[in-house]
Amino acid sequence: MTIQGLRAGRRMVFLFLAVLSGAAGAGAQDAEGTLARLDEALKKIVPFAYGGDAGPLGRVEEIVVASVKDPALRDGVEARLLGALAASTTPDAKEFLCRMLFLAGTAKSIPTLEPLLADPAASHMARYVVGRLEGPAADEALLRALAKAPPKAQAGILNTLADRRCAAALPDFERLLASREPVVAESAVAGLGRIGTPEAGRILEAAAGRIQAVPASALDQARLACADRLLADGRAADAMRIFEALRTAGEPFKLPVLRGLVLAKGDAGAEPLVAALKGDDPRLQRSAAALVAQASAGAAKAAADAVPALAPELQVLVVRALGLRADGAGAEAVAKAAASSDDSVRMAALEALGAVGGASSVDLLLKAASATGGFEQKVARASLDRLRGAGVAGAIRKAAAGEDAKVRAEAIRALGAQAGPDDLEAILALVSAPKDPADREAAGRAAEAVLQRISDPSRRAAPLLAALGRAPADAKPVLVRLLAAAGTPAALEAARAALKAPDPAVQSAAVAALAVWADPSPAEDLLLAAKGSSDPARKSAALKGFIRLAGLAEKPVALFLRAMELASSPEEKRLVLAGLGEARAVEALAVVEAALKDAALQPEAAVAAVRIADRVRESDAAKAKALVQAALAAGKDRTVEELARQVLYEMDKFEGFVRTWVGSGPYRTEGKSAKEIFDIAYPPEAGDGSGATWRPLPAHAVSEWQVDFSACFGGGDNTTGYIKTRVFAPAAMDVQLELGSDDSIKVWLNGKLVHANNCDRGCSPKQDVVRAKLQGGWNDLMIKVTNNGGGWGGCCRIRNPDGGPLEGLRYEAK
Repeated sequence: MTIQGLRAGRRMVFLFLAVLSGAAGAGAQDAEGTLARLDEALKKIVPFAYGGDAGPLGRVEEIVVASVKDPALRDGVEARLLGALAASTTPDAKEFLCRMLFLAGTAKSIPTLEPLLADPAASHMARYVVGRLEGPAADEALLRALAKAPPKAQAGILNTLADRRCAAALPDFERLLASREPVVAESAVAGLGRIGTPEAGRILEAAAGRIQAVPASALDQARLACADRLLADGRAADAMRIFEALRTAGEPFKLPVLRGLVLAKGDAGAEPLVAALKGDDPRLQRSAAALVAQASAGAAKAAADAVPALAPELQVLVVRALGLRADGAGAEAVAKAAASSDDSVRMAALEALGAVGGASSVDLLLKAASATGGFEQKVARASLDRLRGAGVAGAIRKAAAGEDAKVRAEAIRALGAQAGPDDLEAILALVSAPKDPADREAAGRAAEAVLQRISDPSRRAAPLLAALGRAPADAKPVLVRLLAAAGTPAALEAARAALKAPDPAVQSAAVAALAVWADPSPAEDLLLAAKGSSDPARKSAALKGFIRLAGLAEKPVALFLRAMELASSPEEKRLVLAGLGEARAVEALAVVEAALKDAALQPEAAVAAVRIADRVRESDAAKAKALVQAALAAGKDRTVEELARQVLYEMDKFEGFVRTWVGSGPYRTEGKSAKEIFDIAYPPEAGDGSGATWRPLPAHAVSEWQVDFSACFGGGDNTTGYIKTRVFAPAAMDVQLELGSDDSIKVWLNGKLVHANNCDRGCSPKQDVVRAKLQGGWNDLMIKVTNNGGGWGGCCRIRNPDGGPLEGLRYEAK
């Protein structure tokens, strides 16, 4: 295994951590055997240096990851890692072992790691482990090491203590502020900011102007970090004192100090917030506008009241920030801004009202939606749809019965987005008895939207059926169309009855409802309606609905064939062909093949042919290929060509992979690595191979393209196995062997070694390509795959020298 392989393995290990279950890790192997393998690998790691054999690192990593979820194993693993760390002789070994202890280490690791904390060469990795361990023992070890460490290591330890927010370390941080080593003093200053307690803040405030090794800007940055931490911890008063002191800091601190003051002062934050909004610093103004979304309700209200005095571009920012608030602070100011003569301010306010408005905003938004067009209307409508709160639906219902036709239309549309189950009867009443008949269709759309949001079928159907029963004749078509949204058996019976109504408009509405039914139960009704209708439009609608429902049926092909018999127009036939393209049955082929000869239907027939070919390719590859070729011959169409290429690729991508094998193995030699085993001649390759025992491979071990050696031979690291087959060639021919392996591979053809690659990799097709020659008749092909660790498998595909398929080869597992 190369160092690149090791790094790839590490990435996989950390992915394993996310998926390991309680049974992960050593698997069926007992802890004793696992620990013995760990001992062997650790012996090779003690003197390890990058550039050497990294195979043992991968084996150790695998065991360590397994131990994380196995308490019985973890103690033994940790003890052995610590022993190896104490005995390690190279920085690379120490680094690797510390990484492993990061995964498996506990407080038991601290005594071994503590001496390394003060070692400049190992301090970083030791802190990497100790820093993540909880409890005072880790803090105490870091503090003891801090007193002994050289400056660079001291700085690192200070950083780790700061990350842990170790309050016990504050005296040491204060003492080291006076260090003459800049790296130490700077780490002490920054660390106090990250610890972020009131005492840390006091130390930093007292240090202002007294420390020489740290720039004033770095000290101010630490004070700011401390104040931010205090604010996050809910200690607003302590944070505010520091923010106030930083008001005179330099330009880089203006924005974060403003934020801190506004948030720390609560409602009193209105003073700095409004002052910044009304000031003359554009950057500070924009930051203040953004802070309106986070400020207290009182401060946000003060900012809202200041909106009219601000420039339009700043008004937009403040209004948008108010729209992000959940408490509705400033809603009144937003409503006033919705009447602004400035387009951008007015649009921002209309959008914000959807979040901060309530029932009182309904009339304003309805008027905006009805009086405008384009984008402004879209914004007003979107805000109406988002409005929530008591009285909103009632206000919209009231407007839906008002005198202004345009406002009424917008209110009915909004009901579809806003109303709930309790509003359904009122909306259905608008369908039956609208203020103006022109409102009926809009009320029907609103009712449909509400029906689709009601999960209880009985609550959908009962009000609708009741309304249908008492509705006037001119309302019935709209109500009948809604039956599909109800979708209950009673609704279906009502739709069937409507097919027989004397009113043609009701009959057409019934067809429209049944055509979009959620299941295929009304398919026969639609077919009968199509056959019996004298109205061409209704016949076409019924047939289209029948075709749609046929696609939902368990056995759709018979229904599609019946539809094709009834279809009279090219459009209807195209719809049938589109449905047939989703079918699997071979009976569909005759219809599609006939349609391929009709120029008016060729595009849809070609698509259907390719899709059917994709579905039957596994059961009848020859038929599928012929169908694809016929589709391509029907005419030039990019969609058909792309679909055809994909189907042919799927058919060909596993063609030629050898799946007929016998196997021999596993073979291993104690103390030998996979790299060494690769060159050991085990019985299958020793002499004439007669000393080997061969057996058929289990069916589950051979996929469409790969042999899983672990399933064949039981797995294991530093192990090898063999597979062989006989290949019959109708004549002597040059071939290309496309090989893949996990890990190393050797290949013999007719007793001659034709390929060897001692490598570390995962298996995929065509990793190695080898030119070879098959003799006429039977040929012996044998492959050896050696496993370093982890997955184990191989594959072989025999192709023409140009990579194309070969015809006439046969295989025999013998």
